[in-house]
Amino acid sequence: MKLLAHIHRHVWHPLLDVIFPPICFHCNTPMNASRLLPLCDACLDGLAPISPAWVQKHVVDRIEDRAVDTIVVALEFNAIIQSLIHHLKYQAMPGLGIRLGKWIAPQVVAQLPTEQDIGLVPVPLHRKRQRERGYNQSEKIALGLREKTGIPLLKNALKRHRHTRSQTTLNRQERQENVANAFRVSPHSPLPATIILVDDVVTTGATMNACAWALKTAGVQRVIGLAVATPRDAQFGAV
Repeated sequence: MKLLAHIHRHVWHPLLDVIFPPICFHCNTPMNASRLLPLCDACLDGLAPISPAWVQKHVVDRIEDRAVDTIVVALEFNAIIQSLIHHLKYQAMPGLGIRLGKWIAPQVVAQLPTEQDIGLVPVPLHRKRQRERGYNQSEKIALGLREKTGIPLLKNALKRHRHTRSQTTLNRQERQENVANAFRVSPHSPLPATIILVDDVVTTGATMNACAWALKTAGVQRVIGLAVATPRDAQFGAV
């Protein structure tokens, strides 16, 4: 069973559904066929949308010295999303990020602006961490969003020029200090008036806000953060 799961998770192809039935990435339940998100029916039902009002009150309004204009989030971060993000970031599965981007697109598109002068920018990894992982998971999510929305992807517009500690164990103030001045706009990178800044998970909004400061300093008029999920439960307070 472990070998079956390993093969299907890392080398997906429709023919493998016949030879090796797909496995739910959260509960390991065998499934009859693959779907956009590799979750069984029960785990799909366990994905909970999160209201824009909650995100505004508990994330956006609590950001100090705010540069990001608003943040759009598709889902509440729970154990099921945690499993997907873990596979995406630590199991060498860049295609899962594209699938996540495609899946959340219909849920967030109504909250996104419709003007023409707009672009998707992934929150960048430092080159050291991207070299270790092999890809930027936020860029893969943005690729999926681009496929569904048609919004241009500006994958090299923003750089993380300073290596930062993981935010996981840091409190709100420490997170802000950790990412302060860590991002720069790439030289000679043409930027639209509105940027949609894409990340996998937003907690305090410190990283998105630091990115937004760099973008606005470079002339961007509006920055909208977009994340797959944000935690509401205290047990997921640091992700």
